[in-house]
Formats: sequence, C-alpha cells, structure tokens
Amino acid sequence: MISKVVGDNPTIHCFSATYDNEAVNYFIYFFKKYSLNCSFSLIPDGALNLVRHPQTLANRLLKTFRVFRSLYSKEIRYTFYKGDRLGADANFIKSIYILNGLNTEYDIKKIIELKHFFLDTKFKKTTSSKKALVVGQPLSGYKLIDNTDLVELSSKVKKWLVREKIEHIYYKTHPKDAQRNLYDESYKLLPSNMAIEKYLANNYFDYVIGVHSSVLIFAKQLYGNESEIVSFGLDKIRFKNPKLKKKILTLFCSLGITIL
Repeated sequence: MISKVVGDNPTIHCFSATYDNEAVNYFIYFFKKYSLNCSFSLIPDGALNLVRHPQTLANRLLKTFRVFRSLYSKEIRYTFYKGDRLGADANFIKSIYILNGLNTEYDIKKIIELKHFFLDTKFKKTTSSKKALVVGQPLSGYKLIDNTDLVELSSKVKKWLVREKIEHIYYKTHPKDAQRNLYDESYKLLPSNMAIEKYLANNYFDYVIGVHSSVLIFAKQLYGNESEIVSFGLDKIRFKNPKLKKKILTLFCSLGITIL
C-alpha cells in the first residue's frame, strides 16, 4: 500500500520513539529498498529515556527468531543493531531529537535540541479560580509501584489539592494506563484520545501534577514560572535503574519542578 502511494524513489523521513519493535523495524529494510533517499530519526518518548538501555544478550538472541517472518513475506526483514534498545547507536539513525536542557547519554553528534516551547507562548491568568491538571501514568500496570503505595500516593495528591483550595481539577489518562492511576471521581476527565501537549499549549493551568511523566518537563518549558509543576511520589517508584532515578531528580530540581 505504501509503495503505491509514494511512487518511484521518493524521499522518506522516518521518525519513531523506538526502532526495536516489529511494527516499526521492518520499515527500515522496506524504505531502504524503495528509496535511495531515506533517513531515520529517533524521538525518545518520556523521561525514562534520560539514560541508555543497552540490549541484553538474551534479548538479542530472542530477536533472531524474527528472521522467520520472511517465510511469510520476503518484504518482512528485521534490521538488527547493537547497543541501546531504541536504536540510538544504530548506523541508520541520522538524528535524535530531545527537549532543550535534557542531559541525555546519546551521541552528541546525532542530538538535535528542540527550542524552549514557552518562548513564543505567553499565558495570562484570566480568572481568580485555580486550575490543576493531574497527569496519569501506568505505574501499577508497569509494576513501578504496589497497590498500597498507589492508594497512599493518590490520597496524598488529593489532600494536597484540597489544601491548596483548587476549585477546578482535571485529569488526563495515559494511553497505556487502563487503571487510571492517581484518578479520583471528583476530577474532571479530559478526552483520552486528545494529545495532552496540544491541550496544554492552548489552556492555562496553575498547577500540573504527576510523578515522573515527561509531561511535567513539557509543562515547565511551556509555562515557565507562571505555573507550579509538582512531582509526587518519586520515592515510592521502583526504578530498575538507580542512575535513572538520580537523573530525574537532578533534572526536575534544575528545571524548578517541585518534588513532594
């Protein structure tokens, strides 16, 4: 279908958060075959990618079974690579886009820093009432926190919002969070299929609250010091990589994100 649309020898630019999964990886071979002018860029998704995630030997061995997909179709050929699981170290990666100010471990020659989002956006508070946005994350779904700590964390967030006398509280569900972590029935649900970044860019909030979501970073860069961005419960999260926790804490502190 794609080959019919793009025609003969098109210019193709591919952007993805990872080149590890099969849904994306097979297009590397496909695009190279149909285009002499194609490039692949990485847009790391979320604060979890502040550190590298090297592929284990077991992981790389399991991927070798994907060669059998070609028995179904010769077009389906997996492109193997070494190093970081996202593909950051792969030869076919031309550039890696990151938010301005993030201290990542990617190859500096490939990094392209995006400009601060709030430079061209000026928000003005139009009402005396306070608005807050609670950002959900798949904490329990990804086993980053146990149920007891999650209940305690959710309660802590709600009590803080009540104490701050915030009249309007909104909640945005994470696409992969079926349990709606941090949600309370008193919060107003935003549409689940809505891009939260676009919504934030068009709506002002006095507070944006989450745990370690990259939305907190985005909100801080978008609103600057006009809003208070708050991270709750970092001490409760089970980080697989201790270095990642340290990096997130350092980053949040440097950006002026409040940690409670």
